[in-house]
Amino acid sequence: MCRKTPLRTAPDQWHAYPVSEPNSIGAFFRAHGERYIQTYRPHQRAIAFIRSVRLCRTPGLGRVVYTCKGCGEQVTIYKSCGNSQCPVCQAIKREQWADALQGKLLRIPYVHLVFTMPHQLNGLARSNKSAVYNILMRAAWKTVLAQMKDKTVLRA
Repeated sequence: MCRKTPLRTAPDQWHAYPVSEPNSIGAFFRAHGERYIQTYRPHQRAIAFIRSVRLCRTPGLGRVVYTCKGCGEQVTIYKSCGNSQCPVCQAIKREQWADALQGKLLRIPYVHLVFTMPHQLNGLARSNKSAVYNILMRAAWKTVLAQMKDKTVLRA
């Protein structure tokens, strides 16, 4: 599309580029999302995520058609879902957030620790989130404290 003159919108036109990528998460959710929801019965928040991402950048959420006044070429842009976890439309915002956060960190080495729990506790965690994750965080903190007190662990 040329950039010689400003664009004007033509919402009644339908000369669109292809809908989102065929191997995207949106395409995956369009193909398998409802079956997953029926089979595994995830929480409402996960269902909302699946249903919003499968519509992201598709005709289902609407579109805007831009027409170049200079050459007449048209470009269709599909609207995004706006879900904060959507990798399609919110990736840039997440990167900007991470960059801003990086600027606030101290210039010292960091260690990333991951604490997990047995898979068998997933059902319990799903139905008692606050209690189970509170216990997990307390156990993780006690583990870190115990490791920090051990002189052999801190030896570089």
